[in-house]
Amino acid sequence: MKSNARCLLDLDSTITLSPVAPTNLVNKHNQLLKKNVDDFSVEDIRFMIGQRTALEILLPRAIELLNENIIAEGDLFEGDLLLSVVSLDEIFWSRNIRWYNQISELIYKSLTDVELIPLSKLVLKAVNHFLGLRENGNLVNN
Repeated sequence: MKSNARCLLDLDSTITLSPVAPTNLVNKHNQLLKKNVDDFSVEDIRFMIGQRTALEILLPRAIELLNENIIAEGDLFEGDLLLSVVSLDEIFWSRNIRWYNQISELIYKSLTDVELIPLSKLVLKAVNHFLGLRENGNLVNN
């Protein structure tokens, strides 16, 4: 469902543009803050989640993409979106247990479908760490 051309700057009043800097990272971040979120690609979502920006807006979109394809790929490699998502810190997940549960369920479902086999060791290590958060008692079940 398309919303009225809204960007992250419009949707989240706590977000501001970074001062223009001579780095591609800051410039890309600023450009994406002004882009209509309905036009975000997998790479755009992966990048912004990696920057910990507008997670409340972008994580549900990432979950939708991962539900369609657990190894959804931005510009880097198969599973790079999943890597960005599961690499969010324990504090975030303990405050957002519903999303943690949704992503865990997607991963477990995909494990039975053998979709995770082609993933790199880096992604598999991050997935194992993510799944271990609850098992290790690091997340409180809300």
